[in-house]
Amino acid sequence: MKSIEAKIVVLGAQGCLTTGAMKGTPSTRLAQELEWDSLASRRHYHSMVMMYKLTNGLVPAHLQSLIPSTRGEQRSTRLQLRNTTHLHVPRCRTKVYRSSFIPHASTLWNQLPQRLKEASTLNNFKRMCKDYLLTSMQHQAYRRLGSRHYNILATRLRMDWSPLHSTLHLMKIKDKLCSCGASSETVAHYLLHCPLYNSQRNVLAATVHQLTQQRVGKTSVVIRYVGKLFSKHVSPTIGASFFTFKMTVDDYRVKLQLWDTAGQERFRSMAPMYYRKANAALLVYDITCRESFENIQSWVDELKKNVEGTIIMCVIGNKKDLASRREVTREKAEQYADSINALYYETSALTNDGIQEAFLQVSLSLIKLSQTDKSSGLTVYDGSASLLNADGIIEDGMGDMNNHRRRTDSENSNSASCCS
Repeated sequence: MKSIEAKIVVLGAQGCLTTGAMKGTPSTRLAQELEWDSLASRRHYHSMVMMYKLTNGLVPAHLQSLIPSTRGEQRSTRLQLRNTTHLHVPRCRTKVYRSSFIPHASTLWNQLPQRLKEASTLNNFKRMCKDYLLTSMQHQAYRRLGSRHYNILATRLRMDWSPLHSTLHLMKIKDKLCSCGASSETVAHYLLHCPLYNSQRNVLAATVHQLTQQRVGKTSVVIRYVGKLFSKHVSPTIGASFFTFKMTVDDYRVKLQLWDTAGQERFRSMAPMYYRKANAALLVYDITCRESFENIQSWVDELKKNVEGTIIMCVIGNKKDLASRREVTREKAEQYADSINALYYETSALTNDGIQEAFLQVSLSLIKLSQTDKSSGLTVYDGSASLLNADGIIEDGMGDMNNHRRRTDSENSNSASCCS
């Protein structure tokens, strides 16, 4: 019970720091405003994981006896025969019993789709359950922001800290829509999307490239980062594919153009034409394949030879979920990353583990580089201005924001290829 109370306190403090809200604001309200997963949804997820273990014999025998029988095993009525695989929850008027773990979790378990209950392994169930329950994991990521006085004032008014503002809403005199016309007036909208607040954002535009050999899962890492489900059938990259990401980190709206270059040897001669002006490079290898790790050095040599200016490098060990087949130890990989002055993260495209953290740390490093090295080639501009780079890729500004967002979504979903 104390751990749950501690989580509520931490969630509330984190929300207050991000929004500038006053202490005492309900954590549920903060989570709703910030589009975070609520504590209730997290409890729901962990309850379902425990139910999967109980129903599949992954717990000690004395705990399996707690699971109620299915409706098909009971003397069912004609109505109950429709859902014979559902757990039979005895009816009881006692509130304490209904709110205890087994009755409550069994009811929630019955509401899950059958495909989730029939997951082959625990890891597959966790992955599918996260995608099903924790939908906000696919939202854009952002960290604590700096001084955004206008956003904070607007947030406080909207969250009923002004009696006049609340009364106007109750009397339907004031429209709850954002002034820009958007239907959702949340903190996340103000921080990430609202074109009326572009002038309050510093926009950092950067180019990131993925370099590695084939069949290490680099394309799957990108696909998971844009919020899609894992697929075992990903076509090999032909030439290079292009993705665009947006996130708000500190006082910056970061826009990453990511080029996913082909890993086949016959396309390697084409790589320099893409990464010559790169600001960051992701060097991905397969932790179950020593050869892919040893090939990273050749890419590092090419980057140092061809890239103009300073570049942020991040070594990523993919397929973390296959740790039992590991051929490259984490200690060895970390030592190598330190030797080339690179970041290091281990990820899993299957479980979506470590991917968000890797991209976030790369963004933070790019921000730091733009502040310390003015000759780095990184472009930082006011969000109210428009920017068109030499390749005609980035177009931004108050008038073009909606069109740009639609185009970005299509690029994220279709990943335009230069050779397709």
